[in-house]
Amino acid sequence: MGVSSTKKMVLFSGIPTQALNFSKGSSTFDYTTVHLDDPPRFYPYGFEVFDWKEWCRYVSLNWHFCLYAGLVYITAIFGIKGWMKGRPAFDLKPQLFLWNAALGVFSIIGFVRTAPEFFSIVLDKDGFYRSICVR
Repeated sequence: MGVSSTKKMVLFSGIPTQALNFSKGSSTFDYTTVHLDDPPRFYPYGFEVFDWKEWCRYVSLNWHFCLYAGLVYITAIFGIKGWMKGRPAFDLKPQLFLWNAALGVFSIIGFVRTAPEFFSIVLDKDGFYRSICVR
């Protein structure tokens, strides 16, 4: 379905499709059309502040690095699997315990940081609709 210049189409998030730059042979997105709550419901910590529009631009221009990383990952997985076929297994229980503990702590911190804003949005009027379709 193409974007008509005479008819304004709106994506499900409320962003006009004219923000998508497909007609010029590019797949970049104009993030200047995205607006966040002002003032925000919860203020970010210093380490959470970054220029998200610049990062979106960077990722949209360098998306092919994800393909390279994926190919390296798949090659490494099958290569290491083949290399370890005739070798004894490593005893990695202490390392796996530390890894899982770190993931658990990271998940708890993420929940504590995101839950207040999420629940304040969902419990508002039109909260579920707004959390899915507007934000």
